[in-house]
Parts: sequence; structure tokens; C-alpha cells
Amino acid sequence: MVFTRQGLIHLRNARFRDDTRPLDPDCACPCCARHSRAYLRHLLQAGEALGARLATVHNLHFYLGLMREARTAIAEGRLGALREHVTALAGQRAP
Repeated sequence: MVFTRQGLIHLRNARFRDDTRPLDPDCACPCCARHSRAYLRHLLQAGEALGARLATVHNLHFYLGLMREARTAIAEGRLGALREHVTALAGQRAP
């Protein structure tokens, strides 16, 4: 499972078999820049360690960005709004 701005992606789902899009089109991590959802799904389905590693790289990049946003939101007094937004995303499936 990976986290994106659009919600959660369960890469093992068959619907990603031919999906040539990056995990998150708005993400600048090396995984999103170089690999498609279909390729990552293939790696995970085949039990390749690279699949888990790339998903971890993406998730860490996502979390670091989220923490950067949280620090900014705290400084600007809008942490509650960010929390509501992130909580809503956590329950959504990405397209």
C-alpha cells in the first residue's frame, strides 16, 4: 500500500496491471519519476524486494512532505484544517 495526495493505492489490485501512470503524478520522488504503477505491481506480485523498496522510498518521501506541511501549518495556525484534509484522504482510494 502506498500513500498519495489522492488517497491510498493498493498496488496488488488487478486494476493496476496495465496502469502506466506514476504512483502520484504530483510527487517528485525517484520512484514516481521513473516507474509506473503497473511495474511496481509486477514487482510486488513477483515477490521482488525492489517493489517493497520502491514503495518505501515513495512513502518516506510522502511522509517527509507531509511533515514539512505540518510544520508550516503549525506556524500559520492552520493545523486543524490540515489534519481534516489528511484524515479525509486516508479513507479514500486513489483513482
